[in-house]
Amino acid sequence: MPAARVTCPATSANLGPGFDALGLALALHNRFVVTPRAEGFVLRARGGEGSGAERLGEDPEGSLVVRGFQAARAALGLAPAPGLEVEVEVEVPTGRGLGSSATAVVAGVLAASALSQAEGGPALDPDRALDLAVALEGHPDNVAPCLLGGVCAALRGPDGRVVHARAAPANLPVAVAVIPLDREKSTEVMRRLLPASVPFADAVDTVGRLSLLLFALLTDAPALLPQALEDRLHQPYRGPAVPAFDEARAAGRAAGAHGVVLSGSGPTLLALAPDRAAGAAAGQAIVEVWARAGVRAVARVVDVDLAGARVTVAP
Repeated sequence: MPAARVTCPATSANLGPGFDALGLALALHNRFVVTPRAEGFVLRARGGEGSGAERLGEDPEGSLVVRGFQAARAALGLAPAPGLEVEVEVEVPTGRGLGSSATAVVAGVLAASALSQAEGGPALDPDRALDLAVALEGHPDNVAPCLLGGVCAALRGPDGRVVHARAAPANLPVAVAVIPLDREKSTEVMRRLLPASVPFADAVDTVGRLSLLLFALLTDAPALLPQALEDRLHQPYRGPAVPAFDEARAAGRAAGAHGVVLSGSGPTLLALAPDRAAGAAAGQAIVEVWARAGVRAVARVVDVDLAGARVTVAP
């Protein structure tokens, strides 16, 4: 039977003051091969240390890939698939704040749409695919850059539609993901650390810094980044759950990064740097701080993925 091959990038959401609204795609990828079966669901995953691949196949039918696939079939007016075989090559580790769940949902949605179209059936347009994936995954700031690539701002309205904007500036800063190998944090647990309300002054500060951040990214104004990447909305509450958070961020900045932020809800830290040499130095500085705190980590200097998710269908 034909198989859909889907490549989905990691994402880093929030970017400091862009809480629940802003994200960018990173050139770390999960690769999925989705093949229809006459019956039954199988999911096999492989990946390196700390990837979480060993747990992904525990409940194939309930996996986010299969749920995305079945939801897309329903949206296209098609009957549920009686079975699927899913193979995953994991480069985006689970539970690290890099949008692993978004890659799975997007892969399932795109695979179902592409296979339907290959058989002469209906397909989802990009906006419908985005709405559907966000409804399943819940975080437009992860799903939008995963699907579309580049830097994305996204907001899910009360009607379920996602209002979004995408940009692919030519001179984005270098991104460095510093990923703990043996520490995970669920988004739900990290969200429970947030207060029900924040001081008005903190909200105003966030608006100002987010405005500066957008200008910094979209108009190639890196001098704005050190101030623009600070935030009072979520990192002061989540930071204490990450070992040596303040020390690690300070070390990254001292080594040459414009700034260091939580990637998503953490525990991965994302540094933005002026070039790859500064990025590598910042990443190594954070790795060393964490090592002294008993956290094993790896620093990955990565490009921003401008293409977003890609899908092909082949026998």
